[in-house]
Parts: sequence; structure tokens; C-alpha cells
Amino acid sequence: MTEIQSQLLGDQHSDDYTITKAEITSSRGYYPLDIINVISEFEVYESIEKSYLTGRIVISDQMGIYDRFDFDGTEILDIEITRNISGSTPINKKFILSNVENTKKSNETNEAIQFHLIEDIIFKSALTNVNKSYSGQPQEIIAQILKEYLNKNLLTNAFEDIQASMKVIIPNLDPIEALTWIRNRATTSKGYPFFLYSTLASNDVFFTDIGTLLEQKILNDRYPFTYLPGVGSSSATGRLFQIFEYEYRNVENNINLISNGVVGANHNFYDVTTAKYDKIKFNVHKDLYRNVSKLNPRQPHPVLDEFSEYEDVKISDYESKNMFHIHSTLSQGRRIKSYSEEYTATEHKLKVIAQAAKLFMTRNPIEITVNGREFISGNDTYSIGNNFRILFKSNIDQNERPLIDTKKSGDYLVHAAKHSFRNGRIFSRLLCSKITNYESNDWPDGVYT
Repeated sequence: MTEIQSQLLGDQHSDDYTITKAEITSSRGYYPLDIINVISEFEVYESIEKSYLTGRIVISDQMGIYDRFDFDGTEILDIEITRNISGSTPINKKFILSNVENTKKSNETNEAIQFHLIEDIIFKSALTNVNKSYSGQPQEIIAQILKEYLNKNLLTNAFEDIQASMKVIIPNLDPIEALTWIRNRATTSKGYPFFLYSTLASNDVFFTDIGTLLEQKILNDRYPFTYLPGVGSSSATGRLFQIFEYEYRNVENNINLISNGVVGANHNFYDVTTAKYDKIKFNVHKDLYRNVSKLNPRQPHPVLDEFSEYEDVKISDYESKNMFHIHSTLSQGRRIKSYSEEYTATEHKLKVIAQAAKLFMTRNPIEITVNGREFISGNDTYSIGNNFRILFKSNIDQNERPLIDTKKSGDYLVHAAKHSFRNGRIFSRLLCSKITNYESNDWPDGVYT
């Protein structure tokens, strides 16, 4: 049993969490305002596409807090949350109350005020301009910017398996824009793109490629999240790993992928310095899935079937688009690359593979709402960037051994999460994605039903 499963099955507290600190301060000299007792709801949003957190908080104002404190969108919320489980480390975060989203009076002396929250590094970044030269591999440049401007540490697995060093001039961007710009350029030697993200449980920033993320262990292997209305809800395990709601919509959109040139297309790279012209034929199954399908042995089937055809031609064999990319070379000399520079057509193809991987990861997303206690321990990061098993029973009549729906079921990467703290309970809405499907519809051995 994994650490997360041990925590869940041993958790017997009536409340999921305790807010141990919630103070609002202002640079204009106002006294710290303790709002622990007036918080109605607190939400935090995470995404592997963002290097920062956002959120919202609702307070019940019965003492004229809003007008007496004279909020102007620069106040700092210092909040500490402790998960009610033995050994849990408190989670401490600082947010800016950036704006008032809504107010609603319940009576003459009580008003619910909803604030939008941004992590403090966003505000600091917005006040800062980066316009200087950096040299090194992408993770080295990102680590420098994070430390220099935002006082953040970078945790990464990117060392040798990434393209060569480059020299760039950050073109008048704020630090977070600069981080995103550099991240977008990073790929592994197989073309896997990188994500740069922050989590609620950690104060560090993570820089990890999609291949490494998909190869990680499944955190709930034996206890998958399941949508089984009326089945198993009376057991402790069933309650803990139950999917309360799910949304599975706007999926299987191949036209969008084809239009973006990531199924079957020609990509043309023109060097304006040397007038060199490279034409690359891209086939998603030959160039992306030949490696991706090996990352998870029990889930090797591409979400776009390799044998899908139209008029007796495989979809990925069509040259459906001619995409054009312009770049320059030799601006930094012959020994170091500029931002868009590559030495060979094969290296240019890595950019296309990276784009394809990101788009295919979001082809069949599913959103599920589950108990949030699984993800809020303060000891480790259990939400975005982790893999979870999700199982849906097949709609086929199941008189004997249960079958699974292979389209909705699978080993999913948590792409984004919304954690809601309300009335002593934590609920998490997870946006989950996968790039491959199960091949078998048999209910896995060793998994509770």
C-alpha cells in the first residue's frame, strides 16, 4: 500500500482540515486582520501549465471589514492549512487579494464577499521587467530567473536529456512570462515537452517532461477512483475513492488536431540567415507514438488508433497541412544556439513532436470530483503531475466478471486541480488527461469492485 493509501484508510477525523492561520496585511500600515472565523469557503487552483497558483476566498463580513480595511487589490493573505492526519505538515501560502469578484448581502448586517486570489509571486512578477541575456540549458536559465527575481527554487529531472545550451535575450518580459517563454522551447531528446508548475503542498517550482510524468507509478493502483453509484459506498474504501461527479465532453476532436498539423503534415523550417530550407514529414504514430506507447505497458494503445483510415489511407499518412516556421542561425556564433536555432532537420522535428504531445494529452480529458483529502497532506505533492487510475464500468450487461469502459477508464495524469475547503470538508475537482488507452476491457486483478 502506498503512503497516500495508508493515509486515507487510516484517517478517522470528523473534519478533513484545520485553518491554523489566516491573516490579511497591507503595506499601508493597517493592522493584521485575522479572518479565520469569517471564512466561508477557500479554493486553490493548480495547473501543470502554470508556474503559480490562483484561487478564491469567500468571507462573511458582519463587522464592516471590507470598507474599514479599505481593500484596494494589493492586500496579502497569509494562510496556513493543516490536514487532520497524524504527521501532516502544515501548508503555508501567501496570496494577493487581487480583486473583488462578487458581493452578496444575506441581511442588513451580513455580506458575503468573494475575492480572487493570485499567488504573491504573480504580483511581484508583474512589477518586474526582465531584459537581459542568459546562457545555458533551459532548466539552468529557468532556475536563474526563478531565484533572481522570485526567490523560488527549481526542482527538475532535466539534466542531460535535453537540447544543447543556448543564449537568449529576454525580450522585455516579466519573470513569469520569461519562464513560460523558455519552457516552451525545452524538449527532451525524444521530443517530449516540459511543464513548469507550482503546487499547493510545496513552495518549490517543478520542471518535468511529459515522458517522466507518464512513467511514474500509479498512486492508487489497487484503489482506483471509480464511478459506481450505489455500489460500495457503505465501505470506508468506497467512500474515500468514489467519484462523486464527472464530465466527459468535447472529446475525440480529430479535426482540431489535423488543423494544427500534428496528425499527418509537412513542416517547413526556413533559415532566414543561410536561406537553408528543411522540409519534414510528420506522422504522429511514427514520430510520437513509437516512444509514448512504451511509457505505460498496460496502456499502450494510442488515443488516435493507428489503423484509422479515410478512403483506404491511414489518417496519419495524409499530408493534410503545410506548416511553415521561420528561424535564424549563427546570431550567437557557431558554438551556441539562439532561441529557435537547431543544427539538423531531426532536431527541428522535436519541436513538432512536443507540440503534438501536448495537444494529444488534452484530446480526451475527463473532470472528476473526489474527496480532496487524498491530495492535501503537506508532506508531498499528490495532485497535479501525478498519475491516478480511474475506472468506469462498461455499459455492456455484466452477468459475470465486470468489464471496464476502455475509453473513459485509464491511468490518467492530473493536469489541473481545484481544491475546495468548505465546512470542514475538502473536495477536489481534477482535470485528468491521457495520451494512450487500455487495450483490454477486463476488470484489473487485485482491484476492489
